[in-house]
Amino acid sequence: MSEQTASTLSQTLARHVSATAFDALPAQAVAAAKRLILDTMAVAWAGSDATGIEAVKNTLASSGQPSGGPACTLWGTGETAPMQEAAFLNSAAAAALDFDSLHLEALVHSQVVTLPALWALAEHFHLSGKQLLTALVLADDINCRLGLSAQGHDGWFFTSIFGVFGAASASAKLLGLGEAGIAHALGAALFQVSGTQQSMQEKSLTKRFMAAFAAKGGLFCALLARAGVTAPAMPFEGKFGLFTLYQQCDPAVLLDGLGARYENSRITIKKYPSCGCSHALTEAALLLVERHDIRPADVAVIRVRISEFMNRMVGGEFDPQRNGAQVTGQFSAQYAVACVLFRRRFALEDIQPANVTEQDVAACARSVRVEIDPDNTGQIAPAEVIFEMRSGRRLSEKVEFFPGGTSGQIAQSTLHDKVYDCMRQGIQPWSRDRIGRFIDRVQGLEAVCDMADLFKDL
Repeated sequence: MSEQTASTLSQTLARHVSATAFDALPAQAVAAAKRLILDTMAVAWAGSDATGIEAVKNTLASSGQPSGGPACTLWGTGETAPMQEAAFLNSAAAAALDFDSLHLEALVHSQVVTLPALWALAEHFHLSGKQLLTALVLADDINCRLGLSAQGHDGWFFTSIFGVFGAASASAKLLGLGEAGIAHALGAALFQVSGTQQSMQEKSLTKRFMAAFAAKGGLFCALLARAGVTAPAMPFEGKFGLFTLYQQCDPAVLLDGLGARYENSRITIKKYPSCGCSHALTEAALLLVERHDIRPADVAVIRVRISEFMNRMVGGEFDPQRNGAQVTGQFSAQYAVACVLFRRRFALEDIQPANVTEQDVAACARSVRVEIDPDNTGQIAPAEVIFEMRSGRRLSEKVEFFPGGTSGQIAQSTLHDKVYDCMRQGIQPWSRDRIGRFIDRVQGLEAVCDMADLFKDL
């Protein structure tokens, strides 16, 4: 720490990002990056036709302000767009179904910010797979470290306010800017910081675009640095920096093990297409229904006990007419339990508007009682589901953990099943054989010389 604190935090991070080469990365971090690429692109494929994506695509196309240069791939559509627009739209699609990965302790959805920005840049400038993988590992590590360093959680959306820094610094590395340029990109990122949990509270469509603003913003900050625009040297710890005006963070946590430990292998790949705050209760409901063979007609009262933080995210009124059916389904504890009770699953098809508003399931969801457990201080777990049966029995299940697996540990078959499921949906579904070839290509990404060629012959 003594040598690190002699520099500003941005200088320390810039030095690390600039100096780290692919060969210096642990094998576990590279393997995790590939798994996360597969997961993120797959959920973007499935989210390519989600509500709001086409409207934003049309808005960007009609703005008359293209980025210029080679067009970049819009995942899952067969279309292309200029670099910054591609970063925005791919990020939005990846975040749309809330099926993207999450660092549980940091509470950061890093991948939906970093991968769209870095992929678009690598494709635009014909960079290699090794360069992309290196930048991606570094970007996700910075974003997750910022989330881990946060002291408390006052309502900022960590994915947005932290994600822009990882995207900016790694984009600057891909542009070959060196330590000074990366530091300026980090400084510029301070002025792109935005995003709060208000979208989750109101269940609005802007939730699926907050990461996109950070992805495009981080890329743009790197381009500004490349153009010679200077920026503050202390965007984090300065008098009016991130830690003072936005979110208090501990620099010691941010820098602990920097370069020796990479947090991307601890990012969790989701099991359910919904807000992470509802996963433990969804798992609890499934365990109850399957263990006791419960049918909807058997249940008189349903209660869910969760923390105040979880209630903030998923405990609000179930009202798909006011908030939009799909977003409501993704951010409703009540709907998650009702869906499991009626369908014995919570899958991609269950957040389609027609399924969210299906009469019997919606009626059940409105009857679910959400209770805040004052002794529960968790942010994603534990959660308890209680069924009071018409027979007089009381059945309950408490799940203490977040279901799913980390990107460093998830079984290959589990991940591949999710990828196959997601990529056979969306605007341009792929065949199983084509998806298999795509998986193989990502697994060998370090051998790809030009990212613009990755989709050729698939």
